[in-house]
Amino acid sequence: MVPSEVRGVYFLRFAVCSSRSTESDITFAWDVIRELTESVLKDSEKQYNLQLLF
Repeated sequence: MVPSEVRGVYFLRFAVCSSRSTESDITFAWDVIRELTESVLKDSEKQYNLQLLF
C-alpha cells in the first residue's frame, strides 16, 4: 500500500509484487483492506456527527 495523489485526488495504491501470490492471497488482502477502511470511515462519520451536535 502506497499513498498517492493525482490532481488533488488522494488514494491508496495496492500493488501485488510477488509472482507467487495467488488469487486467494489477493482476495484475502483486499477483504482486510476493505474491512479496515469501512471501520475508519464509520469512526470518521461518528466524529463528524458529534462535532455537529456540539
